[in-house]
Amino acid sequence: MPLRTGFIYDKEKRPWTKAHSDWMSKLEFRHELQKEAFDQYDCHIQEPENRLDRIEAKIISVAGAGPYREPVAKLRCLKGIDYITALALVCEIGDFRRFGSAPAFMSYLGLVPSESSSGSKRRREGITKTGNIHLRRLLVESSWHYRYRGAASAALKARREGMDERVITYADKALHRLQAKFGNLAFKGKSSKTAVAATARELAGFVWGAMVESYR
Repeated sequence: MPLRTGFIYDKEKRPWTKAHSDWMSKLEFRHELQKEAFDQYDCHIQEPENRLDRIEAKIISVAGAGPYREPVAKLRCLKGIDYITALALVCEIGDFRRFGSAPAFMSYLGLVPSESSSGSKRRREGITKTGNIHLRRLLVESSWHYRYRGAASAALKARREGMDERVITYADKALHRLQAKFGNLAFKGKSSKTAVAATARELAGFVWGAMVESYR
């Protein structure tokens, strides 16, 4: 709509950011009907975004109360995991102690390598992709946050405020190890898909450890 009426956003800047939104809100159209048409388009864009904001606010409210508060707070100390992923893990797994070890939890998520055997030969292939698809996808998405090395961000530090020092130390251990994992695999020429799957597998191990308090 703006383009058709002669308004062109700076090509050097990224569209659909807050700056872009602020720019559109200040546009002055020559005709009232043009402004009406623009407002209708803008409402169409804003409505789903507002709905997602309301849903996210509800998730945060649930995650911060009752039996979910403590386990969600622990998981949020891990880089790449915030309310939505943490609450999904807590709700879908329930008692993490039903998995006797971190590898058992990794296997449940389908993040362990599959094997192809022929006679005396054994060859490892891609992950099995069995088990809980939803949680596997969430952890893979979380693992992209470990692509680059760096200290805990300001947002991550804020999530850790008031937490047990042992939990923070454990989360820092995960931060350094998973960043190194991703970086080393990339340095060896592995694809980003392979690197993120391997990182997600180890992240799952740290999630299990945080929930069963294996860091004690």
